[in-house]
Amino acid sequence: MKNISPIISDAAAAAVAAYHHAKKNLGLHELRETHRMGQDGTPTKLLDELVESAVIEKVDSFNINVLSEEEGFIDKGSSIIIDPPRSGAHLQFSNIAKSKVPIVVSISCNINTFIR
Repeated sequence: MKNISPIISDAAAAAVAAYHHAKKNLGLHELRETHRMGQDGTPTKLLDELVESAVIEKVDSFNINVLSEEEGFIDKGSSIIIDPPRSGAHLQFSNIAKSKVPIVVSISCNINTFIR
């Protein structure tokens, strides 16, 4: 895929790698367990935590904003990467649309929930 931002490419690769690593090395039951409460007040599964941590670590060097249900808003620059919850992020996207942020990237470790 030509002309894809290195931020998007690196974030997607980190998410996929973390997902596959977790599925290979941890049991499905463990990955589905609630690991902690996210910044949005909803339960965070271990798989969510592992994938999101990998993405945040990868994009940290780009100094961009990250908005997630697990970590909340990480303000580092003028773009946003969002990892929406399985239930969707209608309110978050509505607020982002009203902002002056020029670039928004949405990622997901599950293509079926991402399409919603």
